[in-house]
Amino acid sequence: MDKVRIGIIGCGGIANNKHMPSLKKVEQAEMVAFCDIIEERAQKAAKEYGVPGAKVYTDYRELLQDKSIDVVHVLTPN
Repeated sequence: MDKVRIGIIGCGGIANNKHMPSLKKVEQAEMVAFCDIIEERAQKAAKEYGVPGAKVYTDYRELLQDKSIDVVHVLTPN
């Protein structure tokens, strides 16, 4: 089975405390892109949870243009 390639928009509290740790445990999933308006947060998430070479963005529109991503989790405040 091919892995589902995931992009994460929003690398703050809910992403770090719930979503990314859970996704990291799913063998069929790999987090390949991370976006946050604070670039350092996206970089930290990519290093901790992403596959080698995971992309980092500060503009969600750029992440959404990446055709290699299968699914996007939007983890921003309400």
